[in-house]
Amino acid sequence: MSEMLVFLYVAENAGIRIKELSELMGTTPATASRAARALVSRGDLGALPPGLGWLVMASNDREKISRHLYLTPLGVAIVQRLDTLIGRAQLIGAAEAPSFRVV
Repeated sequence: MSEMLVFLYVAENAGIRIKELSELMGTTPATASRAARALVSRGDLGALPPGLGWLVMASNDREKISRHLYLTPLGVAIVQRLDTLIGRAQLIGAAEAPSFRVV
């Protein structure tokens, strides 16, 4: 569940840092970090299994220590697919509203 939250928050907040992410998730920075590192590619520094390759951790010129999270091209493709699926979604039972008869 933590990995999915990380993925969705990064999709909505490109460049988010682990500390900010942990605050949004309502968890510790260690938990947010572990979940994020499970979503980077297997060969990346600090990657944890399963190493899905959906995110990349990068530093910027101003903050060499901070790691910012971004979607990889694979991550972007997954977000686009989710958007398509959500756009096609239909509410269960929404086609026909129940009718009630007062007796």
